[in-house]
Amino acid sequence: MKKKIFMMLLAVFILIIYETTFGNPDDFTLKSPDKYVIKKGDFFQIKILENNSSGYTWAVEIGDKDTIELIEEEKKDIEKNKKGADKLHIFKFKGLKKGVAILTFSLEKKGEKIEPIKIKTVFIEVT
Repeated sequence: MKKKIFMMLLAVFILIIYETTFGNPDDFTLKSPDKYVIKKGDFFQIKILENNSSGYTWAVEIGDKDTIELIEEEKKDIEKNKKGADKLHIFKFKGLKKGVAILTFSLEKKGEKIEPIKIKTVFIEVT
């Protein structure tokens, strides 16, 4: 009995280590922490993988638009000439003034009023 419990705990531990090391393919390229500190006037970007053939795309909502500004969004192919391949969705921001802004990324279908299938939150402190 103790051996079975030990083996189950070991399997869970290995799974946790694997997931935190390799993560999911749609995780931020900025892995952790979920809080970043930048200087006023600095530019930064967050990159997220998405599969456009699924119809879902990442959107961002900025909690304090006086602190952080979305400068540009772009999508780049990861694999050239491959239909249905993942794309890299790049969000480019600028720190405008001192403060903390919350960026909420949601994976949603454009034009449909359904709940996002994933939500990720990042805190940005501008100093």
